[in-house]
Amino acid sequence: DLTGYNENTFSALQNIIDTVKAQNVWLTDLPSIVDYFRSIDNVTLFVESNNKQIKIFVNTENDAQIKNYSLKLNFKPTSVNSNIGSAEIKRINNDYFLIFDAIENQAITIAK
Repeated sequence: DLTGYNENTFSALQNIIDTVKAQNVWLTDLPSIVDYFRSIDNVTLFVESNNKQIKIFVNTENDAQIKNYSLKLNFKPTSVNSNIGSAEIKRINNDYFLIFDAIENQAITIAK
């Protein structure tokens, strides 16, 4: 039984959900948010850099996989490659971000 439910309240709630989804906002419950941020704490990144590229090596605890891990880059990359999983560069306004699913033993190469 949905107390207070009617077409007006439901359509307003549906409009809010549709708007949030269209803006690519993370909409979830509090335990999922806590789990996500705890999993981020269990990721270690090792970085090697030279004037042509940056290599990022990923270690996670308990072979965890963290979806949509992101790093802001301070340069415009020319390409990205990952030995396992996916990695992509996204431009948001004038900033560049590396977006990837952090996986144990992953190596990502970003060309400058």
